[in-house]
Amino acid sequence: MKIFGKKWLSMSVAALAAVCAISLISGLVACGDEGTPSQPSAYDITAPAESEVYTVDGLPESAVTGEQVSFKVTLSEPEDSALHSVVVEPTFDASFVVEPSADGTYAFTMPDGPVKIIVDAEKYETVLSDGGVGFDVDNATQLVVGATNGGYFNDDNDYVEAWEYNINLAWFQTAALSPRSEATSSNQSVIPDSAIHIEGGDKGSSAYFNDAQVYIDTSKISAGSTWLKIYLQSDNTSSNNGTVCVKITVVDSVELETMPESVVIDFAGYAEEGDDILVRFYDGDYIENSTIDGQPAPRYIQVAGKVGADGKATFSFDYVAGHAYSINIYKGTSWYEGTITNGSEAAKNTLVLGGDVVGNGSSVTGFDQYVGGELSFVNPSSSLELTVAGTYQEISWG
Repeated sequence: MKIFGKKWLSMSVAALAAVCAISLISGLVACGDEGTPSQPSAYDITAPAESEVYTVDGLPESAVTGEQVSFKVTLSEPEDSALHSVVVEPTFDASFVVEPSADGTYAFTMPDGPVKIIVDAEKYETVLSDGGVGFDVDNATQLVVGATNGGYFNDDNDYVEAWEYNINLAWFQTAALSPRSEATSSNQSVIPDSAIHIEGGDKGSSAYFNDAQVYIDTSKISAGSTWLKIYLQSDNTSSNNGTVCVKITVVDSVELETMPESVVIDFAGYAEEGDDILVRFYDGDYIENSTIDGQPAPRYIQVAGKVGADGKATFSFDYVAGHAYSINIYKGTSWYEGTITNGSEAAKNTLVLGGDVVGNGSSVTGFDQYVGGELSFVNPSSSLELTVAGTYQEISWG
């Protein structure tokens, strides 16, 4: 019995030793130990190439699967550039976009494999002409919240009052814009892309465009600065395309500069000495939320006067620099109400000015003038003499 026990013990020890050897070779368990779990693998993180537009901080060179990775992307010149997207591109899986947190930190969970970080950022500079596309020099680069100078019909056929930018097109035979045409804003908090609308211009008697319009719905914009990037392409030939870019400043209100100006009106017998005259100067470039000396700017200015012995009267007003005005004249002490109809007192007492008048100025500065029914001045304290051509009744109905 003792011999049998020793033999059994020897066999048991040998078997245990074999198990330990197999366990050590396989790396599953250490002999005489409870075992430790395998550690996740660490994988490389490829950072974006160096750029003058942005810097990347805090991004590690590697991370283990499941680890939270965070880093920051900072624009070198935030006023003149934009960060469009940050993408994580795994080696063996689909890429995905990461969004910044409130403090601007980007974070993602490390996948089971190496990744590359891709940053899409852009620096802007002024381009007023490119490939036959031109940003009209008369376009304003300062917008006021709520200000409008035009509008368009949206997809629901509703009229949207907006600020209109004219874009010149020096293209040959373009009857339509390509759907690829687009206008984008670098700062969505100032001018969101949803506030921008593009249309081909008025063809007139031609079948082809010579301009296009970009509209900004100013009810959707906020104070700040942004770059407006406009890409236009012809739908008739892809070789006709170009991109213009301009910095736009949006303000809540704007203080207007004025100059004292006057208009002398020769009534040419349509009003006699001593007659009371009212003249309204309507601001054709009126800007919503604009002020003059801290007070809301008026849409029109009404000036009263009397006809002198020479059959003339002078009307002075504060002219907003750079604006164009239309002129309405009424013979009486109070302005008429309602609409002008054939045979009405309003039709008989409303006086209409004659043809164009050009005053002082130069081809460089422009001229003091009344042309095409629009009054504009370039020189302070100037005067233009205009002549009445008849009453509204005579001119409209005879």
